[in-house]
Amino acid sequence: MKKKRNTANNAVEIVEKKLKEEYPNAEIERVDSGKKSKQNKGYDILVTKRGGKKITIEVKGTEKETKKISIPDAFETEFKIKPESIKFVADFLYVVTFLKKKKMIYKIPKCVIDKYSSKHRIVKHVKFASALKTELNKDYKKYLV
Repeated sequence: MKKKRNTANNAVEIVEKKLKEEYPNAEIERVDSGKKSKQNKGYDILVTKRGGKKITIEVKGTEKETKKISIPDAFETEFKIKPESIKFVADFLYVVTFLKKKKMIYKIPKCVIDKYSSKHRIVKHVKFASALKTELNKDYKKYLV
């Protein structure tokens, strides 16, 4: 029997379950954030809390074997790009790392990502700043959910 490969879809499902635990009274909705989507650019999940406050979540999945955070590269639609900076769209980035025997889930706030907005690079996609990755790996347990 062939082992089922962990995909971005699996990562979104895992984060949805986590969000239902974190926000039990909120509406949690997976959104269409593809290139053709006019709305919801830059995030995969919309959380609407009681009172109407909205939280946007971008989800990344990786199978890179590391105990620290490994962030897959992003798409340009996940950022607001200006000449002087590249700002993350979503309120939080959740990174699901699929290890051989377990999975790790990291929750990284927008403010941490945007601290490096002048250092992110655009190739054909947005590369997270190396300095961000270094900072996250120094204190990776802080972001572990």
